[in-house]
Amino acid sequence: MEAPVLDEKRRAQLDKNLRAMSESGASPDDIRKYASDFKSKFTTETEAKKKYGRSISEWFRRFFTRLRRSIRAFITEWRKQ
Repeated sequence: MEAPVLDEKRRAQLDKNLRAMSESGASPDDIRKYASDFKSKFTTETEAKKKYGRSISEWFRRFFTRLRRSIRAFITEWRKQ
């Protein structure tokens, strides 16, 4: 299994956040924990994007948009009766 990889945008965001934490005096342990949490959260999204062609949040947004349209169409037809 290959090592998890962040996309460029997330990598830059992580670097910026870690730099800010370091400058504000965060402990090395807190910085490591933050980096680990960040990577686990956004690597999952990156892997889903690779596997399914879109991120998990994008998939849910599309799913609920389609569901909302279907419900509106159903209600419109029901009101016509």
